[in-house]
Amino acid sequence: MAIEVSSGAPDIRFMSLFSLSPENSDGMVPNSHILKIGSITLMFDCGVDESYSLSQLNVISKGITEHKVDYLLLSQASLNSVGALPYL
Repeated sequence: MAIEVSSGAPDIRFMSLFSLSPENSDGMVPNSHILKIGSITLMFDCGVDESYSLSQLNVISKGITEHKVDYLLLSQASLNSVGALPYL
């Protein structure tokens, strides 16, 4: 999901790297979001779920590379928000 806002100010885009899907029906979706404001790119959180699957780590790593992340902001010290940090 991506949301874009533009009103004469710098372009703003927000997207989630993970989404709620049937496999994640318990509502536990890893937190990892990209926010672009003009030329600056922020990643909010780099979480994984309890499975610590390689596919989740790859999604986050690919997101950092593809979106050329400048800064990583962490919201809280929980697996769902910082679990992938040691692997980045």
